[in-house]
Amino acid sequence: MGGGVTHRIVRSLRLRENRPPWILLLLAALFVTWSALYVWRNSFVAIDGHRYFASFDDALISMRYAWNLAHGNGLVWNPGERVEGFTSLLMTLGMSIVQLVADKRLAALIIQVAGVGTVVATAALSGQLYRGLRTDLDERMPIGVAEALVFAGVLLNYPLVYWSLMGMETGLLTLLLTFGAVRWLRFEAGQETVDLWAGTAALALAYLCRPDAILYILLLLGYLAMWLWSRRPGRRVVALLASAALAIGVVVLGQTVFRWLYYGALVPNTYVLKVEGFPLPARIQNGWVFVAPYFIEYVLLLVLALAGALLSRSRPSLLVIGWIGVSIAYQVWIGGDAWRLWRFLTPAFPFLLAAFVGEAGALGSDLAAHRGELAARYRLGDTLRLGRWRVDLRSALAVVGVVAGLLALVSDPMGLSDPGWGSEQSLLLIAGLVLVSLAGAGFAISRLPWSRGARATALGLALFVAAQVQLDGRFLPEISLATVAFDIPRSQDNINIALAVREVTEDAASVGAFSAGSIPYYSGRYAIDFLGKSDARIARLPADLSGAVSRGSMIAWPGHNKYDLHYSIGVLRPTYVQAFRWGRDNLTDVRDRDYRTVDYRGVSLSLLRDSDLVRWSVVDEP
Repeated sequence: MGGGVTHRIVRSLRLRENRPPWILLLLAALFVTWSALYVWRNSFVAIDGHRYFASFDDALISMRYAWNLAHGNGLVWNPGERVEGFTSLLMTLGMSIVQLVADKRLAALIIQVAGVGTVVATAALSGQLYRGLRTDLDERMPIGVAEALVFAGVLLNYPLVYWSLMGMETGLLTLLLTFGAVRWLRFEAGQETVDLWAGTAALALAYLCRPDAILYILLLLGYLAMWLWSRRPGRRVVALLASAALAIGVVVLGQTVFRWLYYGALVPNTYVLKVEGFPLPARIQNGWVFVAPYFIEYVLLLVLALAGALLSRSRPSLLVIGWIGVSIAYQVWIGGDAWRLWRFLTPAFPFLLAAFVGEAGALGSDLAAHRGELAARYRLGDTLRLGRWRVDLRSALAVVGVVAGLLALVSDPMGLSDPGWGSEQSLLLIAGLVLVSLAGAGFAISRLPWSRGARATALGLALFVAAQVQLDGRFLPEISLATVAFDIPRSQDNINIALAVREVTEDAASVGAFSAGSIPYYSGRYAIDFLGKSDARIARLPADLSGAVSRGSMIAWPGHNKYDLHYSIGVLRPTYVQAFRWGRDNLTDVRDRDYRTVDYRGVSLSLLRDSDLVRWSVVDEP
């Protein structure tokens, strides 16, 4: 029996039909190699002489909860205080298992390695998702090539890679939702019970990974309900689906009951922080401002995928539209996010990419079949007349693209731009790559004696390259390892602060921080969260909409717009304070009166003056 189950699992995950397995294995190997370099590039040696590996600050909030759970203090941020300040229960439980066998430094590395596996697994599943969403397999690019493009596209999606390798739950959530969707689509096709329950288990875990997964789960249930209504497959199938929905409902109810009994609340503190006290009109305005750059950055994928889905009007296309629409609507409803790395939009990426690749192949096929007719109708030619000269359009596009790329590379050395790699160079390089890709596709379609499928593949590849350059253009310095990843310098500073605090204070000391992850986690001291993720009192305050904590064009910085430093510093009086100003609160007078700023091993610390919890003899050593 065990061998049969193993055989089914291997068969469900293996590379099938004409998919080129060596390409997928090569892509996976290249990604793993790059990830190892990326992890090392973003690590650093701290003031204690040890190497520390990167985690996003919010991930370290969960790591602190996990550390306390693994060491017998309960699922809490501070021992004795029950506030649900983590985002992902499933991720936090997984982190606690890691921290049973590893210290804090090694635990961060293990989570990063697990993130690499998460991305590769999501890429493999996204290829299967492409197969499940396709309703017409004829006259498009070969399905093996298409699935290879989907596989590569997931590995190249930097936001997914960043969040996964930085310890956030985004990658795990995307993996679980994609797996659940793939298995439920298989159940629709073959009505195999194992597919239904495998998908149900994945979707239930997705809810435990992040509660907003319920939106995608309800969407999938609605999709299968449409199938039941149109096909009427029988009572057995209806009963199975009802049982699956009930099982997920039990998980949702179970976590809610646990939350009420353990934390005394029906919703997480992070929900209270970000939604309550933040009026809906202001949240929606904030959300639209935040999402607007996403439409620009993903325009090629969105236009092609959604246009194809709307024109086909098949049930799979409706699922694609719904999946993308739910992610965008939810992002707007919660008022955006603190960082423009599309954390809440990334779970929709496999659906978006699969639909895009399918429509790119279809578009290439149609253009290849009707090239002559389209050229005559719209007076399209291969050359452009400029006086007495004729210029080949494809050659002109290629030349302009190469020139743009060269300008991007030489503008800094020649003093044509600000020092360092900036937005101007990124835009030039993106434009150059897009133009060269389109020129190459145009040449392949018009000149080479290829079949219709081959020409469709050429255009599909060109559109894929153009889309990927557009998506990852602003991340090229990080992808090329020319610079460290976003937020890494601040993380390094905070880890050094935490290590310094641990050396100059007693175990009973406290830290007050805006960076509620790294400083509390690595210092191991009692912590006061100035921005309220793990402070229920701060989370219940009204959001500051005055513009004092605005971010770009957003009127308020999500998750960072509730604070009361007069309470957090003036009343609670932490032993160490990270900063004394935020928004409209300025407690520099308290700093000057009650705190002493010292330099310890190159780290500046603001410590409570005359506190017996500070090892002043260590601080004052010459």
